[in-house]
This record gives sequence, structure tokens and C-alpha cells, in this order.
Amino acid sequence: MDLEELPEWFQELNQDFRYQLTAIGSPAPQLHIAEEVSENRFRIAGGEARIKVSWQVTGVRKDRWAQANPIEVEEEKTEEEQGRYLHPELYDEPEERGIHWLMTHEEERGYLHPGPRATVVVAANHLLRRLPCCLYSPNCRQKLSEKSRMRLQRSLTGH
Repeated sequence: MDLEELPEWFQELNQDFRYQLTAIGSPAPQLHIAEEVSENRFRIAGGEARIKVSWQVTGVRKDRWAQANPIEVEEEKTEEEQGRYLHPELYDEPEERGIHWLMTHEEERGYLHPGPRATVVVAANHLLRRLPCCLYSPNCRQKLSEKSRMRLQRSLTGH
């Protein structure tokens, strides 16, 4: 039986462990997890002596950041977003077919307040991007759905 060590932070940051074992070089039908993760270790058993084993342990993150920012696996598109792309260029579609284009050109469609066009410069992932005022102006925010505004902001800033 082999005792496998995990990084010292592994168990503190993860829970609900999943194990994957693969015997390399010969079959090992008896290969199994003899002891689950405890104190950042787990035990593999079964198979022949000196057999080479590839293993992977995964877990669900339980650190504070992960708990405060759960992953939303799939978001429903609004009726207006349906038929549009997050990245239209990957599908040889014009940028006008993109969800971001729709949200950043709402002024042309009569959604933003009249007056001079305002922009805000935001540093995101070491890039500077010019964003329409619809993300930051209280006058515009009402016209852009909260879900659309958050999705646009997350995609542009990574937050």
C-alpha cells in the first residue's frame, strides 16, 4: 500500500474529494483507494508490487473566495440576448451579432440618456479598455438589465 502526499494546503481549501487511478504497463483490477484523504494524505492499494500508477485527486473548493463567488455553470440568456454570441468572431459572425455589441450600442437603439457620450477607462487584466457609460452612469444603469450589466462587467474586467 502506497501513502501519497498532497500539498499542505490541499485539504484546507477543498472538500468532496474524487479519485482517479490508472494502472500503467499492466492491468490492475484490484487497484483502489484504501484510505481517503486525511491530513493531506491518502492511500492506494491493490495491484502488483512496484506497479506504476497515475492518480488524480480533485475536490470542490471551499476557501472563502470560492464560497463568496460560486461558479454559475450556465446562465440563461435574456430574450434580447438569444441568438447572439459571446464571441461572434469565433463563429465567423460580425461583431454586431455579439452580446457585448448589443449592450455597448444601446444608445443607438434609444436606451441611453441623451447628451454627450461618456466613456470610462478601466484597467482589466493589464489592458486598458474604453467602456460605454452604461456600466457606470446611474442614468444608464436603469436601462441595462442588472444581469446584462454584471455579465458585461465580468467579461471586461474579469471580476
